[in-house]
Amino acid sequence: MKRYRVRPTESAIADADEAFHWLHLEAPEAAYTWYEGLFAAFDSLQTNPRRCSRAPEGKSQAADIRHLFYGTYRIIFQISSDAVYIVHVRHSARRPLGNE
Repeated sequence: MKRYRVRPTESAIADADEAFHWLHLEAPEAAYTWYEGLFAAFDSLQTNPRRCSRAPEGKSQAADIRHLFYGTYRIIFQISSDAVYIVHVRHSARRPLGNE
C-alpha cells in the first residue's frame, strides 16, 4: 500500500494551536488529549487519504482537496503524488472557506 508524507502547513498548525488554546480555557486536560489526537489523525492520512470525501472548498477547483472529520473539527488537506498537505483545521460549524 502506498504511503504518503504528511506535511502540515503553517496555517494548519496555527489553526490547531488556536483551537487548542480555546479548548484549554474550557477544559485543560481535554485540550491536551484533543491536540494529541489531532496529530494522530494527521498521521492516519499516510495511508489511503482518498478514503476521505472531497471538501466543499475544492469542489470548483482541479486540486484534490478533501477533509477528514476529527470530532467537531475538519482537517482540510490536499493530495499530491507523494504527499498530503494539511492546509487548515476548522471547526465544522464554521462556513467553508472561500476558494483559496
